[in-house]
Amino acid sequence: MRHQISHLEYHYIVCGYGRKGHQVCESLQSHDIPFVVVERDDLMLNSDPSFPAIHGDATEEAVLEQARISHAKGLIAILSKDAENTYLVLSARQLASHLTILAWASSESIENKLYQACATRVFSPFLLGSMRIIQSILNPNVVDFLDFAFNVEDEHLQLEQIQLPEKSVIEGMALLDLREKEDFKMTVLGIQRAGHMEFSPHFSQ
Repeated sequence: MRHQISHLEYHYIVCGYGRKGHQVCESLQSHDIPFVVVERDDLMLNSDPSFPAIHGDATEEAVLEQARISHAKGLIAILSKDAENTYLVLSARQLASHLTILAWASSESIENKLYQACATRVFSPFLLGSMRIIQSILNPNVVDFLDFAFNVEDEHLQLEQIQLPEKSVIEGMALLDLREKEDFKMTVLGIQRAGHMEFSPHFSQ
């Protein structure tokens, strides 16, 4: 396992292996996304030895360095205590400015602190729950569709984000031309250019 961890690159560091951490790891594993877990509770780690893990305190810089934070793509902060999560985000950002940091907040006040600590995205059960309730009242069919689309285990419909590389063979082509290609089997919901999102783009673009 140490050998496996020492060669990790472009991976995610999952800090905290509670109920949420377990679900995150299962999804990462099912999509073949490399990751390493950092958890200080030995009993939690021993419950599932099928993935690389480090027994240690994620708020300590030495442990994050052991998880190869400088080579990582992102860090997921889901520790049990908000104060530890905030300190973790702050430490991780100082160690790796390029890192995508996803953090869990138990309250709105903590959500603001996590953003101040330079988290990339913060998820709050209160915000997600209230939005879901309102949308279930206003647009119940839309909620059902999004539940279907966001189900990572469903192979029939997947929402994907695709970055067009430089000098791509389809660079400069209009969507109408792409639709005529036999191997182009997707529906384009939006195009992002220079930070601006354009929804339902015209086929001539």
